[in-house]
Amino acid sequence: MMNKKGSLVLRDVLFMMLIFSGIIIFASIFVNELAITYEDTDMQNEFAGSSLNLNATTSFYKTSDSAENVKEAAETGLGDLVLGGLKTAGSILIEIVTAPITFANMIELSLESMSVPTVITKPLGIIIIAISYILIGFVIISAFLQGGKL
Repeated sequence: MMNKKGSLVLRDVLFMMLIFSGIIIFASIFVNELAITYEDTDMQNEFAGSSLNLNATTSFYKTSDSAENVKEAAETGLGDLVLGGLKTAGSILIEIVTAPITFANMIELSLESMSVPTVITKPLGIIIIAISYILIGFVIISAFLQGGKL
């Protein structure tokens, strides 16, 4: 194990985005479950219509449908299984490439649900996306120039 101080690799950046996104998703589920447990219909209705819930639900069902397609392909034959697996790998790769955009959208939607004006949230989202892609670009370039790993 090398003793590097202050090195930031691509996997660290992706893990940070993944952890933050997970915290937001689990917090959303927690709030929704509290509303269901205490039978607060106002809270349930507000959460059901929130853009954060709709964004998370769309992403969840897209991933779930992709996994179902692979399962069905496995039952029909090897050729369909390989094709289904490649389609799923492609969709996962697209999710990874668009992770900074999803990350910024989650932050924007969380702030909007806290009644922060759009004048603040939209530029903040754009800044987060720009910084994320620039950071990822510099990490990749630095790794190749130093002969290191991503």
